[in-house]
Amino acid sequence: MARFNYAVDYVAEHPDLEPGFTVSEADLDAFFETLPDFDASVDRDDFEGAERFVRFQLEGEIALQAWGEEGQFRQLMDHDPQLARALDVLSGVETPSELLEGIALEEPDVVAAPGS
Repeated sequence: MARFNYAVDYVAEHPDLEPGFTVSEADLDAFFETLPDFDASVDRDDFEGAERFVRFQLEGEIALQAWGEEGQFRQLMDHDPQLARALDVLSGVETPSELLEGIALEEPDVVAAPGS
């Protein structure tokens, strides 16, 4: 509940918010300060130890509230190297054959010809 409410307030306070934003240290501190309002008790050291996770979750929730599920996906996809690689491999490919040919050219040891 704290994450949702913080995200709603964040979007309202940042009307010029654009995709690709980053939650700042000040934003993380402000979020931490709201936790007691939701009966959430978190040790400051634990919170700081989970900063990467908290930042990822906050950015995702803020993007969801600002732009919906597609906006959330686009905001978080930069944190997913497997997805980025898949999108790169699939760009410009129209058929399964083209996909396999492209992979074979890039990584010949990964795609072996039938019967080899």
